[in-house]
Amino acid sequence: MGRAAEGEEAIGWTRPGFWTGIYTFLVYSMPTAVLLTFGGIFARDAFHALCWLITLIFAAFFTTSFLARIFLLAGLALVSLSGSLLAYMIAFSVLGVPHGLARRWP
Repeated sequence: MGRAAEGEEAIGWTRPGFWTGIYTFLVYSMPTAVLLTFGGIFARDAFHALCWLITLIFAAFFTTSFLARIFLLAGLALVSLSGSLLAYMIAFSVLGVPHGLARRWP
């Protein structure tokens, strides 16, 4: 059971789903890493922003990110604790907020 069937790769390098996952991760992670690394420098050079303002911009970014994660956890908790169809629908609506915020549009 541990070995792949004949003609099938164990890791899945040739499977389209594997590469779609890698591509999706990179499309989201690389711009985020670049913005977090160089965003302050860009704000300073392009807009002559003061250091305290750049810090405030990053604080707003991380606060918003944290709140979206809390919203996601609250939605997951509501889904698992829902006792009626109405509560389940409300929980799904709560889950839709962070999902919609994180949606990567083509």
